[in-house]
Amino acid sequence: MTEPLLEISGLSKTFVSGGRRVSAVESVSFDIRPGETVGLVGGSGSGKSTLARLLLRLTPPESGRIRFEGKDWLDLSGNALRRARARLQMVFQDPLAAFNPRATVADVLMDPLRIHGTVVPAARPKEVERLLERVGLPSALAERSVLDVSGGQRQRVAIARALATRPALIVLDEAVSALDVSVRRKVLELLVALQKENGLAYLFISHDLAVVRAVSHRVLVMDAGRIVEAATASRIIEDPQSDAAKALVRAVPKLESENDAAT
Repeated sequence: MTEPLLEISGLSKTFVSGGRRVSAVESVSFDIRPGETVGLVGGSGSGKSTLARLLLRLTPPESGRIRFEGKDWLDLSGNALRRARARLQMVFQDPLAAFNPRATVADVLMDPLRIHGTVVPAARPKEVERLLERVGLPSALAERSVLDVSGGQRQRVAIARALATRPALIVLDEAVSALDVSVRRKVLELLVALQKENGLAYLFISHDLAVVRAVSHRVLVMDAGRIVEAATASRIIEDPQSDAAKALVRAVPKLESENDAAT
């Protein structure tokens, strides 16, 4: 069996809110293998986004272990961490929150090329064109402001930026939830095609079980900071075991009707 790309063991994080200690992530353990999509679903406040921030080292955990590509992810620093960050990227729900609003699309894509030295300076304009092409956008878009493109185009630019560092794993945190249905489908199809082309692994975080089912090989259900269920999306939809999974199925009426039709 292929060795895990990402291994998480006993990861925990507690915050203090209103004088109370709140366990946002509690003893979470799972792995992701190369080329695999693991869906992480849960309701609002379940701990999904906190877990993503822990993985990206945007928030330090209180305890637990993360190994990425065979290295102790939490022990890396300096140049070693910078090099490793190129291999683990993230796409957010709202790319404008991560983009400089005064930047052009070319600026957005040039930044990771410059920071991580993925290609030599003379080759960067051509690489920007190639990245736009890979996500189905015209090269002419490069000179437009990130404020002057549609939401679907911006999300494709965010995916192109993640691809710029040639990652092994991309964390997608509610990356399609703000898109309308037709654009969402196209972005999901793009993600699946890029995975087949490049062997990418994804951690796909969403509150929408129907969306997660479309792309995931395995699904983890999170509730109150813990992983309460793990199975294929079909298994969870057909026979949810946890209260959290049952609530997620109920939240998508089409899934409930499909389940009823099968019984």
